Amino acid sequence: MMRERQQKQAAAAGLAASSVASTASSSVDPLKTPATVPTTAPPGSSQQQQAGTKRQLTLTREQMLAAHEMFKNANRVSRAEKALILGFMAGAREKPYAHQGPIITIKLSENTENVTASDGSQQTQLVEMLFEMNYDTGHWRRLKRTRVVSKQSGSGPLQNP
Repeated sequence: MMRERQQKQAAAAGLAASSVASTASSSVDPLKTPATVPTTAPPGSSQQQQAGTKRQLTLTREQMLAAHEMFKNANRVSRAEKALILGFMAGAREKPYAHQGPIITIKLSENTENVTASDGSQQTQLVEMLFEMNYDTGHWRRLKRTRVVSKQSGSGPLQNP
C-alpha cells in the first residue's frame, strides 16, 4: 500500500515534468540533465494567445527533487496547482489569474499538531504549508503558517489560593 502511494505521488510530481530519455552518454552529469515541462497559455487568456504560446520549459534535476520533496506531504494541492507550480519553477511567467495580482499563494498541506507550550499547557495547532509565487520577480518560497486551534491547561498540581 505504501509503495503504491509513493508511486502515485511520484507520478503526480512527474506529471507536468517528464524526464529526458536515458539514452544519453554516461558522461552526462545527472544533476544537470533537464526535464521538459510542456505548457500552454494560462486559463482565461484569449483564443489567439492560446494558439501561439505553447512551448517547452525545463526543470533541472535539483528542481525536480525539490518539487518531489515538496509534493510528498502535500494533502491540499490539486493536480492543476501542481502543474502551475512546476511550470513556474521551470520559468513560465505568464500570470494565470491577472485579477489576483503578481503574487499567488497555493496551500500545499494542512495538518494539526499537539504541542506543549512553555507554561506546560497543551495546544492544538493548525499547520499550513504554503507555496508563494511572485510573477513580477520570478521568485518563489515555501511558507509555514501556524494557528492555535485549542488550548488546554497543563496537568500540573492544582494550587489553592
